[in-house]
Amino acid sequence: MKRVTGIVLVLLCFLGKAQEESKNPLYYINGGISIGNLSGGQIGINLAVENRFSAQLEYSGVVRKAKATPEDYTGGLVSIFAFGTNRPVDNIHSFRILAGKISTIHSSGNTRINLKAGLSFLTYREANNFEKDQLGGLLLVPNYSWETRKIQQIGVVFKPELEHVFVNFAGYTISPYLEITSDISTVGIAFYLLMGKVWNIGQVQ
Repeated sequence: MKRVTGIVLVLLCFLGKAQEESKNPLYYINGGISIGNLSGGQIGINLAVENRFSAQLEYSGVVRKAKATPEDYTGGLVSIFAFGTNRPVDNIHSFRILAGKISTIHSSGNTRINLKAGLSFLTYREANNFEKDQLGGLLLVPNYSWETRKIQQIGVVFKPELEHVFVNFAGYTISPYLEITSDISTVGIAFYLLMGKVWNIGQVQ
């Protein structure tokens, strides 16, 4: 907990310095989906000094079919009525603290590259220890039971972003990403909408 608090304080100092260096900081939210070896969605808050630095606090939730699922697993009729929510899955819920360097690639300043990296504090849940269930033969319930292993870890995140804004309050981002821990790594591409103060029109530093 002390380590997390220290990292947050460093980030707050970074944000304070960024605001002092610019009279027109950008502040906006991002939200969207990601596709990869685990897929899901993200939402975050951002502060940026155009063409210079950025900082982001983000939540990410991603999921996949449990890697240890037996080949003959069936969910039964119950799974249909539950819309698949009772199926065995592996999932990751993570909170990310990221900092980045911004470079514009268009003279107007409305298209930029935001090279981000940082730490994530995540909870990984994995379905394992599958056992054949005798009731599965009735075709009503899953034919296996399983346990869920829970791991909490600190990971490293790399997230370069290509940002394009339409007007000063809206835009979108395309971002390949990599999140690494000692037990699992997630890789994919994310598509975000940006809402808020995303562009100082006519200002290119």
